[in-house]
Amino acid sequence: MLWIHQTIIGWALILAAISLNRMGPAFKRSKFSSPILLLGLSIILLIQGPGDNTGSCLEEFCTLETYLEFQNFIISSSIWISLALLGIMLIIYGSEWYSKSNPIALIFAWLLIFYSWWTVINIDFYHEILEQPNYLFNYFFFALGILISLFILIGVVRWTEINTPRDPIIDEMDEREKRIVTEIIRRNIRGDD
Repeated sequence: MLWIHQTIIGWALILAAISLNRMGPAFKRSKFSSPILLLGLSIILLIQGPGDNTGSCLEEFCTLETYLEFQNFIISSSIWISLALLGIMLIIYGSEWYSKSNPIALIFAWLLIFYSWWTVINIDFYHEILEQPNYLFNYFFFALGILISLFILIGVVRWTEINTPRDPIIDEMDEREKRIVTEIIRRNIRGDD
């Protein structure tokens, strides 16, 4: 198997793990998502060397230079992704969602996120993209496709929310209904027939 095939399989496993993690009740996620995610990450990070690939792939993907560029890109990406994830977790921890606001954690989190962006800007891969206009042209349309997809998704969600019929407002229970419900609950708790 070529290193590029191994990388594609690794990315597919990561996407499968993220999908599995989002399945099931909110507090009981799939037990298989973490091992599949770790397997996908290890397949990407521990790729084999380019080796002798005569006749099995395109010439431009089988060179040692492309292999080394990919390794450099993965290492650089893992640095900024780790910093950004740590910053996001600290923002969630420091915000008022679960407890009182923690301004020190928030400041440190935003510094980590800004540093991760600075790291992204300094990756050699992006400098090469900016130096070659044909790559920039391709990435522009790639980003445009992502934005159009997001706008379509947002539009579909909003249309669905607007057109979903609302449940009618139910009047509050009167005293008689409250007594009946209380009696039913009392019988079920005691186990009376």
